[in-house]
Amino acid sequence: MDFRVGQIVGIKKFPYSDKEEEKARPGLIIAIPSEVKNTYVVAQITTKPKDDPYCIPLDEDMVLMSLREKSYVRCQIVFTCKKSMMSDMPYGSLTTKGEIKIRQVLQSIFPLPSQKVEQEDV
Repeated sequence: MDFRVGQIVGIKKFPYSDKEEEKARPGLIIAIPSEVKNTYVVAQITTKPKDDPYCIPLDEDMVLMSLREKSYVRCQIVFTCKKSMMSDMPYGSLTTKGEIKIRQVLQSIFPLPSQKVEQEDV
């Protein structure tokens, strides 16, 4: 199965940035690098709210699935993930409203140039 941006998937071993441990948890696909086969950029989903502007609640009108607990996307906690580290099927996906909200937050964290940058001759 090919996944797409905006889907919520199970990550078999989501790494902690400050520990050597890993934990199975859901993640949100936020990008798919075109140059790297079967690799996805995934943001952490947690049930523990954090006091920061990049921890976005997944309200009922933002997801096309039923979450067991109130959950949050931690937009600044991301990593690259091989397809083999993910569940076989997505758990659900964001609604259009959810995609717009998450995209706005990601753009504030990772601003990209608004104009195409020309490569210099090497």
